Order: sequence, then C-alpha cells, then structure tokens
Amino acid sequence: MQRLVEGIEKNELSYKGSENNENNIGQLLQHLAVVDLHWVYRLKEEGVPPALENKYGPMLNEKGELPSLRKYKLQELMQDYEAVQHMFYEECMKLTENDLTREVFYEKGRKCDYKVGNMAYSRS
Repeated sequence: MQRLVEGIEKNELSYKGSENNENNIGQLLQHLAVVDLHWVYRLKEEGVPPALENKYGPMLNEKGELPSLRKYKLQELMQDYEAVQHMFYEECMKLTENDLTREVFYEKGRKCDYKVGNMAYSRS
C-alpha cells in the first residue's frame, strides 16, 4: 500500500473529484484501516474496544457514506493503516488449521469461514 500512495500531495489526498462528490484517497485509506480493524476483532471474537473506535472512527457515517477524513497527512493515515495491518497479521498468526474452517460472522448476519475472510484481506 505504501508504494501505491508514496509521493501523494495533500491536495491529491483530499481531492473529491471535479464535482466534490467522490470519496478521496484519504477517505479510502482511512476506511481500509477501519474495515481491517473490525476483522481483527472478529477473528478475536470480540467487539472493537471503544478507544480504538474513537481513534479510527466508524466504517460509515449516518448517511451510509465514508466518513470525512479524521487525519489530513498521508504519514498519519499510513501509520494507522500499518498499525492495523500489524494487528491483523498478529491475529492471523495465532490461527490453527482447525480455525480456518470455523465461521466468522460480520455485518447484517453474514458469515464466511476464516479462509474466505483472510483471502479477502491478503491485499497488503
């Protein structure tokens, strides 16, 4: 991920399209961190602690859209993203072969097994 966003200027990070109605790069980075944070705690079979919810923010705002940026520097967004990726890696390293066949539940009662969930998050 770092290579993909390396060198992005502040105005590029927050650019919301010519009509100012699109998600910007910063929002997408922030959202990836939040989504992966929730997967970390799904794997732990725990809720996301309030302190981390406060730090990373919600997945969506009250309108069902990506929330506004909470941080405006690429370095800060990437530090948050990398911290979550590290948590995710640490949690995955604890999984056993048997764990990979267990189901994990996520939004709106949907479920998948750990293999599918982890395949979806092997993007970094």
